[in-house]
Amino acid sequence: MTTERIFDSNQRLFSSNSQSENAELLHNATLQVNTQIELIAAKIVSEITPRNATYELQILETMLEGYQTIIEGYGQDKIQGIDDKAVKVLSKLNAQLALNTLARLQQELAVNENCYLTSVMNAGE
Repeated sequence: MTTERIFDSNQRLFSSNSQSENAELLHNATLQVNTQIELIAAKIVSEITPRNATYELQILETMLEGYQTIIEGYGQDKIQGIDDKAVKVLSKLNAQLALNTLARLQQELAVNENCYLTSVMNAGE
């Protein structure tokens, strides 16, 4: 999966360079949000509906608010915010659309982290 490859690349970028505190904060926030997405996806697959993942989705919304707060200080030239509107209605979607929405969210997270880590490396921060 392409998203997994980006996350793997991000891990190598993060591990091979002495990163700033901001990079570590973003990396940890990304890992936490991604872990919650995986948990929700597994629940949707096992129960064949997102309707029973209400609690997990509330946790994800809270995590995304924290993620947004973190990246707001990084500047729009390095990283973009995540549109979390779809997460708010995820429990009303059918299972396949909910899983696709979660996959898209994972892609956004992976690309954001990659763009930030690459910009930090290029800037020599």
